Amino acid sequence: IPTIVQVMFIYFALPILADVGINPLAAAIMAIIINAGAYIAEIVRGAFLSVHRGLREAGLALGLPFWKVLFYIIGPLAFRRMIPALGNQFIVSLKDTSLFIVIGVGELTRQGQEIMAANFRAVEIWSAVAMFYLIMTGTLTLILR
Repeated sequence: IPTIVQVMFIYFALPILADVGINPLAAAIMAIIINAGAYIAEIVRGAFLSVHRGLREAGLALGLPFWKVLFYIIGPLAFRRMIPALGNQFIVSLKDTSLFIVIGVGELTRQGQEIMAANFRAVEIWSAVAMFYLIMTGTLTLILR
């Protein structure tokens, strides 16, 4: 499900279905957690399944309990394999925060829109917003290397 649909469902439909009030920031946080959580779970699952089954069998053949095989043999290999995908997911989640403008959350894109509405300097404002996103994602990319 697209992130924007999740955001709008949580903010507009969930209060009607569950008869509760949700503020925009809480709806945005829940949407990003649900969306990113599904992708992260799949990344972790794929990383653990990518480790050769023979390593698990070798650890068990040595008499190690299953939790030690996971922690000392499979886990470190899977973790190394999931780092690039987790980094990419973190960057995608950072960029997806711009979608929260539809429910009025005051994030970077919303701030740019409000500044532009005050002075009508679209080129300068949206260039600055784009540069901020570029700096944030570039910094995260360098950290992940």
